[in-house]
Amino acid sequence: DDPSASTTRRMNGPINGGSNDAIISPLLSKTELNYSGNENQNENNNNHLHALTSTADPNDVQDNTTHPPSLSPTSQPQNKTSRSILTNFILFSILFSANHGAVVSCISLASARLGDIGTTQNSVLYLSYTFSALFGSTLVIKSIGAYNSIVIGMLIYCIYVLSYVVAAVVPPASIVSSVSIIAGGFIGGIGGGFLWTAQGTYFARISEEYAKLKLHQSTSIASEAMSASGSGTETETYRLQSEEKSYIKDATALCAGIFASIYLLEEVVLRLFSSFVLEVLNWTWEGVFTGYASIAVLSTILMRLIVNDVHTEQKGGQQQQLQVQNEHDFNENDVDREESDLQSFTQPQKESTFYKATITFQMLLNDPKMKYMIPINAVFGLCSVFIITFVNGEVLRISLNDDKSVYIGVLSSITSATAGIMSIVFGIISSRGVPNGLILVIGCLSFFMVAFLFIIIPDLEQWNLVLLIFVYAFQGIGRSTFEGALKAEFAVVFTEKEGAFGNVIFQNGSVTTIGFFLASHLYCKTESAYCIKYYADGLLHNVLIFEILIVLCAFLAILGYWRAKWIYKREQEPIVGGRRIEDIVL
Repeated sequence: DDPSASTTRRMNGPINGGSNDAIISPLLSKTELNYSGNENQNENNNNHLHALTSTADPNDVQDNTTHPPSLSPTSQPQNKTSRSILTNFILFSILFSANHGAVVSCISLASARLGDIGTTQNSVLYLSYTFSALFGSTLVIKSIGAYNSIVIGMLIYCIYVLSYVVAAVVPPASIVSSVSIIAGGFIGGIGGGFLWTAQGTYFARISEEYAKLKLHQSTSIASEAMSASGSGTETETYRLQSEEKSYIKDATALCAGIFASIYLLEEVVLRLFSSFVLEVLNWTWEGVFTGYASIAVLSTILMRLIVNDVHTEQKGGQQQQLQVQNEHDFNENDVDREESDLQSFTQPQKESTFYKATITFQMLLNDPKMKYMIPINAVFGLCSVFIITFVNGEVLRISLNDDKSVYIGVLSSITSATAGIMSIVFGIISSRGVPNGLILVIGCLSFFMVAFLFIIIPDLEQWNLVLLIFVYAFQGIGRSTFEGALKAEFAVVFTEKEGAFGNVIFQNGSVTTIGFFLASHLYCKTESAYCIKYYADGLLHNVLIFEILIVLCAFLAILGYWRAKWIYKREQEPIVGGRRIEDIVL
């Protein structure tokens, strides 16, 4: 290929052309193994399939598919390799995880250390988090880019962690302490709303760029055969398009596994940090929260200094236009007429501030797949609230006599460790052909078990450390599917990345907000096995209703995902002569 035809990309940091590869090359050599297996499987067909494009008549096929970005070999950027892209992504994952690990460690301690004001702060945090994702996060990301949005979001998270330092230093229950905690939760939620939306966008873009370079490497020889091809069929062209999409899917699964394992394993360390420094080093809680704040600030600075931005060939309105044109071009009788209304927006409207600010809401209303993904995002939110408010706040205190909240860090780290390990396991089995759908079903059943165990064993005095380890482990299995397989599915199924990941945040955040409200307002009158007197407020709370909500939501999550996946598969089938090409092939 002519290097002059390559696309020039702006780099914001020192990683350029793999100059930082030596930092983590042992990890890279392992993470690329799974991907290379699929690549070798696809490579045998590339010469024949890519030759078809030179003769296929574009008018012969009415194509409904959501096309991946241009993956032609001539678009390989200068001074970039697949290894350098993975190096950059791993560094990104390490620093992002350090910042957010400090945040979630504080969240898990909020109810236990701060009492009722801590639960209120979590409600405020997730409320502002939800509305930030729904209104404004996509505008920020489309205006300044995913990378800059991530840096700013991490900086705002630092303010959130610092609010705990203030609350630990000043007298408890004082006005300064209360204002600091509530204000910190509100500000942190705003930052988290666009931080996680931007993380999803960055993750999806870097997966696409990695797939493009991998495809370039595998098709460099096949390019000579393109001019020699003499004929092609519509079905073979469809196979070519499917082959190209497989590179995006495989790269997305690889990056999802890398991020989830690093993110969750780092969280283990940071959750254990509080227990270690309290018991071994005899730190005070002021020192614990100062340590978390220092980690959050340092990771933000390093993110800006050593991690690169990522670019893709397709930008904003052009990509949205492609999605609108291809993603929902159904026949009259398809999917019960569940068509998208996004095509009602003209291109100038899509460039408007209103559209950019509300694309998350537009997708929720108009994309027929999105509403079916709500339960799978919701069950994770409800389970997280259940663990934070009930298990951490009440069960550990009664069953393990943990008045000092020492076991919270240890047991919460089991959740993170299990999630990190299972992310690696799920990544391996996914690379060997196990569908993400099966992995997500396992995750939903794990969330189901978290609540179900407390339904069948309601007496908290019967609980012991072994049973609690099972609860935290089930939560970890479910969480690994949320952080890995689910986000990989969103990256593949939805072309509008900002809107798609904005919905992940909105759906999860809104249900989590409702969950914290229910956890503190589901009262009962007579103390029993399912009517527990909370230490934090001295009131009786009905935990059975909350447990039943989690169980029902877990089953709805499985059904909803299957429905959304069915719609997506129907969208991918091109139409030839009024018939879907899959029917022709069969």
